[in-house]
Amino acid sequence: MPPGSRLLSAAATVSVGVVLLGLAPGPVVQADDTVPAPFRATAPGVYVVTLAAPPAALHTGTRPAGGARFDRTRARVATYVERLTAAQDEVLHAVGDPAVLYRYTTALNGFAATLTSDQVTRLRTTPGVELV
Repeated sequence: MPPGSRLLSAAATVSVGVVLLGLAPGPVVQADDTVPAPFRATAPGVYVVTLAAPPAALHTGTRPAGGARFDRTRARVATYVERLTAAQDEVLHAVGDPAVLYRYTTALNGFAATLTSDQVTRLRTTPGVELV
């Protein structure tokens, strides 16, 4: 690649992105809001809730070492997954034990659940909850 081509290519990529953003239908963020609408929604429905503690594949005591594959059958991993699940249960219990559709413990620490508007609002202010 000739000198300066990378810079020109990067500038072109940025320019295309700016043009595409300019063509997006409607504003992503309204002038008086700081958070896009999809992240403020509190309508009843299915939500994915992400918790702060690291998932098993990233936790220092359970992540694979030196490029090895993640092995969820290891005793340390199973023990940590139990801790994550217990912490998830505490959060769920604090908002009325909603129906859980799926639990995430390997690459993400969280769960998918059917939530009411009130549960969504309460989860957003619950310590240890990163994102609803």
